[in-house]
Amino acid sequence: MKNPSIRFITSLTIPLLLSACSLLEINKQAELIDGAGRIHGQVENKQSDQGPIYAILFTMNEHEIVERQTQLLDEGGSFHMDMLPGEYHLGAFVDTNNDGEYQQGEPGTYIGIDENKVSTITVQKNAQLTAPTLIIRGPIKPIKTEQRKIAEERSYDNIGRKTGLDNPIFSRDYAEMGLWRPTDFAAKGAVGLYTFSDYSENKTPIVFVHGINGTPLDWKPTIEKLDTENYQAWALYYPSGMPLDIVSDYLYNALNIMQERHNYKQLYIFAHSMGGLVTRSLIKKNSAKPAPLPVEFVLTLNSPLHGMPSAGKGVKYSPIVVPSWRDVAAGSDFIVDLHQWSWPKDLNYTLVFSWQKGRGDDGVVALESQLTTKLQQEARQIHGLNASHAGALSTPEFLELVDRKLIDLQTKQ
Repeated sequence: MKNPSIRFITSLTIPLLLSACSLLEINKQAELIDGAGRIHGQVENKQSDQGPIYAILFTMNEHEIVERQTQLLDEGGSFHMDMLPGEYHLGAFVDTNNDGEYQQGEPGTYIGIDENKVSTITVQKNAQLTAPTLIIRGPIKPIKTEQRKIAEERSYDNIGRKTGLDNPIFSRDYAEMGLWRPTDFAAKGAVGLYTFSDYSENKTPIVFVHGINGTPLDWKPTIEKLDTENYQAWALYYPSGMPLDIVSDYLYNALNIMQERHNYKQLYIFAHSMGGLVTRSLIKKNSAKPAPLPVEFVLTLNSPLHGMPSAGKGVKYSPIVVPSWRDVAAGSDFIVDLHQWSWPKDLNYTLVFSWQKGRGDDGVVALESQLTTKLQQEARQIHGLNASHAGALSTPEFLELVDRKLIDLQTKQ
């Protein structure tokens, strides 16, 4: 029988071959298949639950598994898989309900679990790789976060710290650390509310909040184009794998510290993607305070304000679950709580969404998560752009929209 691993690779590449328009492209795809590497491994089951045992090799995006191969172990508890060159996660699970899929609660493991981190293995072209033995000891526990310890001393040292957008901690590597290893991110001293200029009492602070797997660099086009005569940029940098309630607590405390230092008279917040949920949580907490922070304007862009079903699938089916997925999942306790509360009527809110031609959404967040009747009633202005989820941040249309909005706010002061 043909090796199921080869069938997996073929199933990935045949659509590419069929859509190729040249022999050059076909040849490239053939060379890619010929360069597949092989992974050998062993699994030991040291717990009592019984069922078929599968090894699983996979890659992930921010919320769910996007590519995977599963293989039933042979009688000796070993496996081998053929995969295209690249970096993968490797795990194993006991299929207690015998459906061929991993579900949360089933006994399992993955490389890195003993160190409470998500490790990868690299498949080299035409190479043979022996993986570390995978030991199943029980159900997979969520990646631990040191919950309220996110705001350790070094992160508070970064509140108001002046830096530049070229700071290496804003790199994509750090962003991925913040998603998959949030406590490592905090331990590196990356968490903070950063500024990009000396404080000026004559300039309104704008706090930029990134989304999942993001950094302040995502807001670079807007920050660099900002009217610096009237506004100053601040940026929240947080590990996006952390529970969102904790992140909004940190932001609230950081803004209070800045208020004590500078006594700013008004504050604006711009949030992208999951950052919109962090911001909504912040506003909910702030509005309940007897002396709330002077937040005067909020803009969200492509924010999954009613959650994402894909995050729920990630929580249910992925061997690796980071805490923020639980909050972003549609129908989560976090989402429900945010929408049992209503936006303050006196807080100016602009909701911006985007879509791509032929899709009807931005490629990541469904419009139904952004444009419910309640959200439309809460927003004073709603704007739509033809752009992708992340691409919208750098489109001329969005940058012009921000300019117009800030000019309008300035003239009304």
